[in-house]
Amino acid sequence: MVDRKQIPPSWEVVKHSEIAEINPKLPFKNIDDNTEVSFLPMKLVEEEKNIFYLTEFRKYKDVKKGFTPFTNGDVIFAKITPCMENGKCVVLHDLKNEVGFGSTEFHVSRPREGVIAKYIFYFIIQQQFRRIAESNMTGSVGQKRVPTLFFSEFEIPLPPFPEQRRIVSKIEELFSELDKGVESLKTAQQQLKIYRQAVLKWAFEGRLTHENVKDGKLPEGWKWVKLGEVLDFVGSGVTPKGGQEVYQKSGVIFIRSQNVYPNKLKLDDVAFISDEIDERMKRTRVKVNDVLLNITGASIGRCAYVPENFPRGNVNQHVCILRALQEKSFSKFLSSWLNSPNAQHEVMKTQGGATRQGLNYQQIRNLECVLPPILEQHQIVSEIEARLSVCDKLEETITTALRQGDALRQSILKKAFEGRLVEQDPNDEPASKLLERIKAEKAAEQRNVYRKKRPTAPK
Repeated sequence: MVDRKQIPPSWEVVKHSEIAEINPKLPFKNIDDNTEVSFLPMKLVEEEKNIFYLTEFRKYKDVKKGFTPFTNGDVIFAKITPCMENGKCVVLHDLKNEVGFGSTEFHVSRPREGVIAKYIFYFIIQQQFRRIAESNMTGSVGQKRVPTLFFSEFEIPLPPFPEQRRIVSKIEELFSELDKGVESLKTAQQQLKIYRQAVLKWAFEGRLTHENVKDGKLPEGWKWVKLGEVLDFVGSGVTPKGGQEVYQKSGVIFIRSQNVYPNKLKLDDVAFISDEIDERMKRTRVKVNDVLLNITGASIGRCAYVPENFPRGNVNQHVCILRALQEKSFSKFLSSWLNSPNAQHEVMKTQGGATRQGLNYQQIRNLECVLPPILEQHQIVSEIEARLSVCDKLEETITTALRQGDALRQSILKKAFEGRLVEQDPNDEPASKLLERIKAEKAAEQRNVYRKKRPTAPK
């Protein structure tokens, strides 16, 4: 990861353990057992932001064994999957009584004098570093960890101390500007979501196709009906015997709840079943213009329609087919209605609640639906699509900009650790001198340890 040819001549390339203590003990002795200290579980560390929350406190006697110790200025780095890959890493400060304990799934880096903690933090938060750390993980699936040996031995470029400060300052300046831009983009995303919901609300109040609609009143020719009155078929499939083991890489598309999103089917991770299984489930083969409604789980209420030229497909038990009587209801209209705020409210009110998230067929048939004349349904869908297509383009632009922001963030870090983010100052003491002092400090510490361990000579 570190190319010695790319770094400035005043820099050094060192092992992490040469410039920091790895998983050290606390630097304090004789802490009273009743002293309150900070306690930091993994869940209170945010991803990639150097943000954590000191909301938990414990007595020293309750945490001094079985937890990871740390103090102000330490860098903690999640070593377990997926927390490591997600970037759970922070520089600690404001710990109660300067002492903290936390999850055993943290590695701790305590920088030596002359090494800035945030410099180490920004190096190990790089996506490139995390990819390398991931490739060095050991353990079983779901319990993989970054070994202490890797965390100690990875190479890091070391600039002179004043340049470390300039690098950290420049990174934070640029990241602050990026954060402002990201915040604006995310605000725009939220505004688009609100606008989408407003469009659907207006559509089913008649405000896109009629003027002067009175609040709470339907336009002339509109009426409320039970959903069952406009449906020819209601039904869902099953999960084939054998579950995921019978899924194939190709064959008949098998639509599950994770494929159904508001007014669209996402087939990136779609499963496939064999012709034989599909034949046994022929009752729930989907047809063009079928409306598909998620009827269980966290995604209950999400609804899409089957578009033109859709290949052969079937559904599992979590997805319900609503097949409209074409002379009464237009499928795109029905799908849009079910995704509208009013219909979603009814779905959530009707389904079984927090302990039993699910809709049965009778509940679906009894859901109320606003029904304009069939020609006006087509007109309403056209009005909705015209407005939401603009939203889609804006959403795509925002998503692209956010991705570019992430890439720019990584580019800034890459330049920083190649010595290309700030100018070098020829008056700075070279890193080799700093490294000499650190080595001398470590040697002195080891001599002190040796003296303490050496037995007293007999009298």
